[in-house]
Amino acid sequence: GLDLFNQDLDLVFFDTTSTYFEGQAWEGWAKLGKSKDHKPDHLQLVLGVVMRRDGLPIACEIWPGNMADVKTLVPVVEGLRKRFKLRKVVLVCDRGMVSGANLKAVRQAGYDYIVGMKMRRLVEVRDNVLARAGRYQEVANNLHVKEVWVRNRNRRYVICFNPEEAEKDRRDREAILEKIRQKLASGGVKKLIGNRGYKRFLKIDKATATIDARRVQEDARYDGKYVLRTTTKLPAVEVAQAYKELTWIERLWRELKDVVEVRPIYHHIKKDNVKGHIFACFLALYLVALLKRKLAEAKMMLPWDEMIRDSSAMRAVVVRLGGERYLMRTALRGCAGTLFRIVGVKVPPLAQPV
Repeated sequence: GLDLFNQDLDLVFFDTTSTYFEGQAWEGWAKLGKSKDHKPDHLQLVLGVVMRRDGLPIACEIWPGNMADVKTLVPVVEGLRKRFKLRKVVLVCDRGMVSGANLKAVRQAGYDYIVGMKMRRLVEVRDNVLARAGRYQEVANNLHVKEVWVRNRNRRYVICFNPEEAEKDRRDREAILEKIRQKLASGGVKKLIGNRGYKRFLKIDKATATIDARRVQEDARYDGKYVLRTTTKLPAVEVAQAYKELTWIERLWRELKDVVEVRPIYHHIKKDNVKGHIFACFLALYLVALLKRKLAEAKMMLPWDEMIRDSSAMRAVVVRLGGERYLMRTALRGCAGTLFRIVGVKVPPLAQPV
C-alpha cells in the first residue's frame, strides 16, 4: 500500500500553474500575473504542485498571482525541501519559465532542472541540437528520445519525438498548404499575406506570392518534436517521462475545471474558503492520479469523460418496504463496474437494510 505520511522521497518534481477569480477576489494574494488560462485581465493565484518521481502529487501550495520569477520561487521550494526532508529536488518547468536569469537562479540555489525549450526561437536548439545525427531510443509507442550534448557549453538536451503527433503536424500543414493553393488559384493574395498562419509558408514579392518550399521543409523539422534541457544525471528516458508527467498534471488541472470547478474561483474575499476550494481540487487531482496508476497497472485505457459519466450515474435512495428501510442503488452503467474492480472496491449490493 501507499503510506501517505512516511514517504521516502529522494527526488520530487515541482510545477506551477494558475487559477483565476471572477468578481471580487481575496485581497493581498489575488493579483494580475502571467495567466496559463489566457485570462490576463483576471486576478489570479499561482498554484504549486509537488509530484513524486512516479507522477503522484503529494503537496499543493498557493502564492500571490504575480509570482512568476523563479528567484521568488526558490525560497518556497527550499521550504518544501525542509518540510518533506527531501534529499533532492528537480524543478520541472515549461517553456514559459525559461530564461537565462531564471535557470541561473535555480542552479545557484542548488537545484537541478528539466525545462522545455523554444525550438524555433533559440539558435542553439534550432541550428545545433536538432541538427545532430543519431538514433532515437523507443520508450513507448508514442515516445522516442535522443540525448544531445553541446560540449562547448556543457549543456545536456533530450529530444523527444512522438510519431503520432508528427503525422498530425504533417496533416495539419498539408491542410494549410492546400488552402493556400486554392487561394492563390483564385487570386486571393491579399488575404494570404494578412494571415500569419499562411504567411509563414509564403515567398512574397510585391503583389505576388508563391509557396516557399524551403520554409515548408524547415517547418517539417519540428514535426512531433519537443526539446528538453536538463542539469540532472537522470537517464534520458526518465527526463522525458518527468516532463511528460508535468504536461499530464497541467492537462489534468485543465480537465478538472469541468469536473470539480477548479477555476474560476467564486469564493471572493474569504481566504479560508479559497484555500478549502483549492485543497478539495488537489484531493481530486490526487485521486485521479491514483486511478490513472491503477489503470496503467491493469493495462487499461478508459476515456476520462466516460469514467466520470458512468461513475456519476450511480445513485442510491432510501425506500421503506413493509415497515423496513432499505438503501437501493441504481444499476451500474458502462465502465462503472470495471472501475470498482480496478480500484479494489466491492460493488455495493442493489439493496441493503439501513
